[in-house]
Amino acid sequence: MRTELRDSTFHRWLLSTRQSVELKKRLTARLEQQRSITLDNTFGHWRERRLRKLELQVKAKVDRGTRAAVLERWQAETTVCLHRSDQIEDS
Repeated sequence: MRTELRDSTFHRWLLSTRQSVELKKRLTARLEQQRSITLDNTFGHWRERRLRKLELQVKAKVDRGTRAAVLERWQAETTVCLHRSDQIEDS
């Protein structure tokens, strides 16, 4: 009887220990997975903000170049129109 009780107690302790170890492994894996997801999301948000800032800088630079080119073309055409208008008046 005493041996059966001891064996039964040992068996329950062994099962409890194994379950505890398994649960700790699962918890560790889940926490690591959650940490990895958090880091990926954080990096993704940081990267998006960084790229958005660079994209806006490039767009502003392109817009400045485009405006400068349009202004230069407008000035050239205006000069041609003024020059032709002076020629017509002289005739």
